[in-house]
Amino acid sequence: MLTKPNSNILKLIEALDVDQEAKRDLIDEIKLMQKNLLYSNFKLNRTLKDKDIVTNVLNETINRLEEKSKALTIQAKELEEQSKFKEQLFANVSHELRTPLHGILGMGHLLDRTSLDVTQKGYTDIIKGSADNLLVIINDILSLSEINAGKIKITNNPFSIKKLLSDLKTTLEFRTNKKGLKLLFHLSDDFPDFVCGDRTRIYQIFLNLLNNSIKFTQRGFVRLKGEVVYVDGTETRLQFEVEDSGIGMKREKLKSIFESFTRVHDERGTIYEGAGLGLNIIKNLLYLLTGSIEVESEENKGTIFTVQVPFQIPDNKVIEGLINYQEDTTIPVEWTNLKFLMIEDNSANILYAKDIFESWGLNLDIFPNLEEAERALENKYDCILSDVLLPDGNGLDFILKLRKTPTAINTKTPVIILTASANEKGVSQAKEANIESYLSKPFPPDFLIKEFHRILEIQTTPNNLENKTYPKNIVLPLEVKSKKFENAFLETLSKRFKGRTSLMAEMAKIFLDQAPVMKSILENSHEQGDFESIRFEAHKFKSTVNIIGLDSLKAFASKTEELYYHGKPKECTAGLLFEFAKQIEVDIQIVELAIEEIMQAEAG
Repeated sequence: MLTKPNSNILKLIEALDVDQEAKRDLIDEIKLMQKNLLYSNFKLNRTLKDKDIVTNVLNETINRLEEKSKALTIQAKELEEQSKFKEQLFANVSHELRTPLHGILGMGHLLDRTSLDVTQKGYTDIIKGSADNLLVIINDILSLSEINAGKIKITNNPFSIKKLLSDLKTTLEFRTNKKGLKLLFHLSDDFPDFVCGDRTRIYQIFLNLLNNSIKFTQRGFVRLKGEVVYVDGTETRLQFEVEDSGIGMKREKLKSIFESFTRVHDERGTIYEGAGLGLNIIKNLLYLLTGSIEVESEENKGTIFTVQVPFQIPDNKVIEGLINYQEDTTIPVEWTNLKFLMIEDNSANILYAKDIFESWGLNLDIFPNLEEAERALENKYDCILSDVLLPDGNGLDFILKLRKTPTAINTKTPVIILTASANEKGVSQAKEANIESYLSKPFPPDFLIKEFHRILEIQTTPNNLENKTYPKNIVLPLEVKSKKFENAFLETLSKRFKGRTSLMAEMAKIFLDQAPVMKSILENSHEQGDFESIRFEAHKFKSTVNIIGLDSLKAFASKTEELYYHGKPKECTAGLLFEFAKQIEVDIQIVELAIEEIMQAEAG
């Protein structure tokens, strides 16, 4: 509490020549200032103490956060290790299950081709049926694992949905015929043929749904109906109903059927085969596709699953390309001159591979380990097929090393990785190394033939780009030299330039200047890895040939530009580039003949 100012201040005040009242006011003012000063000093000290307290609290909090961060880092590493362990576990389990299963299916296939009596044929059918059921369960477990790990990647590519449904019907008819069921497919009149979406997932969804209906239907029918819900510009939404006359379900069971490991039994308590994962996988896949599924069922009267899925509508150019493309499962005569090498250590798989390759008339050398295969690859092969887990190493690593050895004779040989592992990392590595195919065992023989057709184009195309054996002087067919082609070109050119012959000749000369450059780019740049030059020159060339009316070259240039838009194309383009270059040779001669005609007309 303040008393009064100190004595020195009081003496100064007393010495002032003012009245006593003024002196008292001055003393009171000084007392107030002194009081405020002490209060400010008190607040400052309190603030400093509070700052110390806050600083201590912050330091403690920072220390706790650092400790927690360290703990979370350790936990994250543990979770990462657990995730890797889980991924490796699934890959190993997949391999250990699929490898013998591939052998069982292969031996069943070979046994089925021998002379069997009725009883033996029945036993073989049971073996194959049981193996197929086991494969479904394995695939379901692995699919669920991929979904839970967030590793399912949805694609959006054009495909024929009518063809997909037709394939499904063909696949399932054996089962329905065996059970005496009617398998019915009905599509509305406006149902599209081609859509853009994830064909693999759509196939998986309806294969599971239809298999599910067949499983729980002992007599009657299984029916799929497809219709268009709406169309909005380039998007459409399709609805599918999968209906059966099977055992049905009680209403209270409908809420749980999409849960994992939910299994259905009939009124007699019969448990049906399966792991109870199919419908849960379907629901999760539809969620990723932004689709939906609903179910209606009545016990002993059947079940109806209603599925809606959105799709994009491809443009007419894409549809035309899909119509012209046909999958081939035949063995071309040219393949009988090719040499195939397989690295496989499983005796059942070796026997199966030998049999199917012999039945196809193809030359196959099989080696059980990498050491023997490495020695064999000192000779040229046209295609390599390799397992991943081998006795003396990793087949994928072996191939990657081969690809990085430029002096090796088989550096550019097409490769198919055949593996029983379900390892996403392996698929990614294969894609990064531009390995042509990565197939999961078991697979039907026809599927392997389709892959051969896809990746062996470069091997079976005469005078392909990789070997640079283009004919230097393509002989122009007699019909091309005829007046028919020359007059058609001149007519188009005349219409474009309104008969101005000097301009027609000038434009034709521009083409003749650009054409050899384009041809040289096609012959050399792909091998040199200069993909941007191919795209750029094709784009420039497209404009020129479009102006003068060379439609065939315009189509080649457009397709080439499209494939090389993002650099190295994903698909083999040797055949395309070869035909493009050949068409340039043909059209050069047409244009040269036309220029001669123009010059003669001007001179006359």
